[in-house]
Amino acid sequence: MIFDFRAWKNGILWEELFSEKVNRLFQKLTGKTDTSVRPYGIIDEETAIRKGEPSDWGKIYRKELFDQIRYPEGREFVDVIVTYRLFHAAKRIAMIPDILYDYRVRSGSIAHTWSEKNKRDCFLSALDHYMDLKKWNFPPELHRATVWNSALTFMMITECDDEDVRKAARILDSIPGIPSEMPLKNRLMLRVWKTDPKLFRWICRLRDYGKKDSRTIR
Repeated sequence: MIFDFRAWKNGILWEELFSEKVNRLFQKLTGKTDTSVRPYGIIDEETAIRKGEPSDWGKIYRKELFDQIRYPEGREFVDVIVTYRLFHAAKRIAMIPDILYDYRVRSGSIAHTWSEKNKRDCFLSALDHYMDLKKWNFPPELHRATVWNSALTFMMITECDDEDVRKAARILDSIPGIPSEMPLKNRLMLRVWKTDPKLFRWICRLRDYGKKDSRTIR
C-alpha cells in the first residue's frame, strides 16, 4: 500500500502533499507535464512506478515479499532498487490519499549529501533499477533519465578509474544528443563531456566536485 506524506524543514511545512512532488519530478525528468489526478484504489505496476516514488518509508508491505527480496548491505539509495522489485513481486498494489507519515528534511541526510561514495551508490542503484525495468519491458522514459543523471553526477565527483566509472562513461557516451529530461546544469555538463572530457574534468575540479569528504549540497 502506498500512502501520502508531509515534509517539514526547520519546523515549517515544506511540501504539503507528496503527489505534488511526484508531478514536479515527472516534469523535471521527462520534460512533460503530468496533469493526471493521482489515482487511488487498486493500481497497476506501471502506475505504481510512475506515481509511487522509490522511498521505502511511504509504503506498507506484506512481510512475505521480503522472503526473496532483500536490501543490499553496505550501499546507500537501496530503496531505488528494492521498492520497484517489491512492486513487481506484489500481487496487488493499492494507493490511498491518507497522510500517514511526516518527513523531516535534514541538511546532513544521505539524500542531501554530496560525496564520492554517495554518488557512486546512487549511480549503482539507478543502474540496477534501469536494468530491472528494461528487463520487465517498461517504457524507456521510466528508467533512462534517472540513470543518465546519476551517471553524470557520479562522473562529476569521482577521480577514480575503475569498472563503475567506465560503466558511467559508457552510459554518458550512449546518450543521444542532449536530452530535455535532464536538468539544465546536467545538460550543460553533458554537452561539455561530449565535446571535451578533459575540459569536463577541469570544470569539475574547479567547482570542487571531486572533493573526497562529504559536504552538503547548497
